[in-house]
Amino acid sequence: MTKKTVTTLLTATLALSVLAPSAFADSAVYSSNAKVTFEATTDPTAPIDPDNPDNPAPSKPENPGGTDPNPGTAGPLSIDFASSLDFGTQKIASTDQTYTAAAQKFADGHTGSNYVQVTDNRGTDAGWNLSVKQLGQFNDGKNDLTGATMTFNNANLVASSSTTAGTPGKLSPKFTLTPGVSKSIVDAAANQGQGTWVDRFGDDKSADSSISLAVPGATTKRAAAYTSTLEWTLAERPAGSVD
Repeated sequence: MTKKTVTTLLTATLALSVLAPSAFADSAVYSSNAKVTFEATTDPTAPIDPDNPDNPAPSKPENPGGTDPNPGTAGPLSIDFASSLDFGTQKIASTDQTYTAAAQKFADGHTGSNYVQVTDNRGTDAGWNLSVKQLGQFNDGKNDLTGATMTFNNANLVASSSTTAGTPGKLSPKFTLTPGVSKSIVDAAANQGQGTWVDRFGDDKSADSSISLAVPGATTKRAAAYTSTLEWTLAERPAGSVD
């Protein structure tokens, strides 16, 4: 067989392989199926970078002082992370003062926005509500920091740029906490908020100036560390609920 013959036979074979079904006089049609099933997952979701949510390998956030944060809650509707806030060491003053929380620190040394991250992997499109409560006033173990108030500014929602989920429709861009009172800060209606979302306070340019603590000058302050606890709650919307 010559080289030319081989070439001719190959060409004929390729031409036959791309003929449309309609080119054949007789044909038969049969249907088969393909299937994939999804289920809700209880696996935890790792924190993402609030200022670069598309980062495929984000650094782990740290608590003030470099300790590890508490693990996120179990899915499928989960709170994955919430920043612990550090208002620094301040001099006692008899005039009204406002202090700002330091930016969120990450294990690789960079800083970013303080944030809370939630994930909805239920697969029901039912919506959810995120709220926060300051459980009690700042306290040094004996005495309250009477009248002190925390205010969160510049809140904005971010998610992966490739998400097709509906953005939660209700967001509190600024809110002040009253100890003991729950505050709703993000509300996702039905068909909103699927997947992972970050409610961040500020951005990479305002990360260290978006959460403030106002302390009255008349309040007695002692040379001690005052602490308070924030409780974040992610709740399902009742079935069939509407705005």
